[in-house]
Amino acid sequence: PAWYLLYPRLNPIEAYSAALNGLVSDLVHPEVFQYFEDPAAVPFYLSGWFALVLLLVWLVVPPALGYLRFRRLDL
Repeated sequence: PAWYLLYPRLNPIEAYSAALNGLVSDLVHPEVFQYFEDPAAVPFYLSGWFALVLLLVWLVVPPALGYLRFRRLDL
């Protein structure tokens, strides 16, 4: 299924690679096209801009959770 191709992109390194590739060439990773006959049928979550969103989530959420955890601790 197409949603399974999202799973590797949840990794921050893959998200960075896909975002960089999407911003530079404005295309989806070439290996994705082997699963879709029509390039217009590629889901939005395999595009470069969505990989950038995932990368931003990785940059914001873990430090925010760490900050909230640190703030609640009694040192």
